Amino acid sequence: MATVGGRALFSVPSRGVKNMFVAGVQFRAASGGVHFQTPVTDFAGGPIMQDADFRGLAWVGFKTVMHARHLRCGIERVYVNNGTDTQFKLAGSDNCYFVEGKSFMSAHALKASMFYLWFPHMSRTQVGPLYLTPEVATGVRVDGSYGNLVFTGTLFDCTGRTASTACQGAAVLITGGKGMVFRDCWFFNNAVNPAATGRSPRDRGQVFIRGSASEILFDGCQFNGGAAQKMYTPSDTPAIYAATGVTRVKVANPLAPNNGVRLLHHQSAGIITTSGADGWTLKVG
Repeated sequence: MATVGGRALFSVPSRGVKNMFVAGVQFRAASGGVHFQTPVTDFAGGPIMQDADFRGLAWVGFKTVMHARHLRCGIERVYVNNGTDTQFKLAGSDNCYFVEGKSFMSAHALKASMFYLWFPHMSRTQVGPLYLTPEVATGVRVDGSYGNLVFTGTLFDCTGRTASTACQGAAVLITGGKGMVFRDCWFFNNAVNPAATGRSPRDRGQVFIRGSASEILFDGCQFNGGAAQKMYTPSDTPAIYAATGVTRVKVANPLAPNNGVRLLHHQSAGIITTSGADGWTLKVG
């Protein structure tokens, strides 16, 4: 175990960095104000971390873990817990995150306005079966993509949380980009109190899509109900809400086990199309 003090453990040099391999260490922050890496703030022109692999690690108690630009990077089999701000804010392409399983992320100190995993712009990247407990804050935000940003088996699960500690806003917020796929993902106890995020417009579903986002597929995703476990998501909350300006959202073979609400909602007709959604309601307005 390594305890990290000061402002941050390391920084990406202005020229970028290549060929890093970090494995088998538990990193703990000495306080909630410590960053694992000095956050990159320019996600269009800042330094690039290239061909880096982070594997078998734990990050506990950091303000942020990585705010960075990535090219061909991997994050696998990690444990991220008790952070105090958006843990990962990543831009780039050709990456693999959490695809091998046994990766877990949760926290108690994030505010409802924050995010666990934020992609300002991410393309040609795989996100795997991360077990994400988006306590209070939103799990994933995506602002842009050129395409092939694929989430497979990712869990957005707030089992055992209360009305004040479950995910307050959407589990997934998409504000732009195209060519995203969510396949076999799981959603439970999200969008409990969207007003708490302070965002405008207010989140309106467990998945909320707005802006100019386009060409998005949800295939085989499960939106669990409260028959087996206590749920605080209001009963009229749609699984997916797509606002005017969004185009070509496709929902295929959705599931709502344990009396989940079989509801999709688009602000204008034609934004969402469905297949294999027998018994689901597609609401307009």
